[in-house]
Order: sequence, then C-alpha cells, then structure tokens
Amino acid sequence: TLSDNGMGAGTKAIKLVSGNSSAQAADLSLYSPSITVKPGKKYEILCFIKSDKPGEGRITFEGLSNNAPVVDWMKTGKATETFTTGISWKEIRFQVSDFTGSSIKLQLNLGYKPGVTYYVDVNNFYVFDTQGDPVVSNLVVGGDFETGSGWGGWGGSSS
Repeated sequence: TLSDNGMGAGTKAIKLVSGNSSAQAADLSLYSPSITVKPGKKYEILCFIKSDKPGEGRITFEGLSNNAPVVDWMKTGKATETFTTGISWKEIRFQVSDFTGSSIKLQLNLGYKPGVTYYVDVNNFYVFDTQGDPVVSNLVVGGDFETGSGWGGWGGSSS
C-alpha cells in the first residue's frame, strides 16, 4: 500500500509489512514491471528504504546471468547477500550489467524478519543507464501505482 511516510513532508512511500511468520526472503516481496535495458550497458539501481525496527532485505532479478547478486549494498567495502534496515532512511545503490535479454524485472525481497513495517520512498526508486542521457525515470510514476502496470506483491496481506 501507499503511505505518507516518504522522505519529506507529504511524500509517498510504499508500505510493506512482513507477516508474523515471515522467515524467508520471498515471504514478503514487491515485483516490478518489465524494464527495458540495452545489453552491454551498465544500469544502476537506486532506492531508499527504512523500517520501524531492524529489518533485512535484498533485491533479486529476472533477466540477469546472476539473478541473486551478492552486493556491497551499503558501501561498507563488503559484499553480502542481504542489507539491513532501521528507523533511518538507507540508500541502496548498485550496478548490474549481465543482462540475458532486452528487459529485466526486479524483486524487492523483505520477508526475512517477522512483524517489520518497511517504507520505500516512491520519489527515489530508479533503474537507469549509467552511460545514457540524464532522464528522470522513476519506477513509481506519479507517486502511485495507478498509472503503471505490472507491479505485484506477496506476503503480509499485500494487495
């Protein structure tokens, strides 16, 4: 669902709540629509996330040679399978380039810990070509899901 808990007054966030029995990554997931990419190029994924208590997540893909990359999510110098979340906004930023075709889908997997409420800022959720022309191409157009299609969710009473 959408909430007013984004990264500024009156901005929207995607609200995702893990169920009380959540323990696996896919127990709570947000799936993107298909995103067109150009093989041979590098794309950067960027989002900001926080949670009401310590949480854990990862981003996986459809359309990469390695759909579950191990990433230095928080720029700590160490690549890990997952990132952690807390009450402050955290930037998730990394690059992918091992495309198997002309499109990808991403999955934000947050089901590792039970009873956690996550917020993903809708104004700062991007996939962009690092060598391309600067274009604002937010994955959540207009701050809602009404103008786009292909989004889906699983777990925690998602709709």
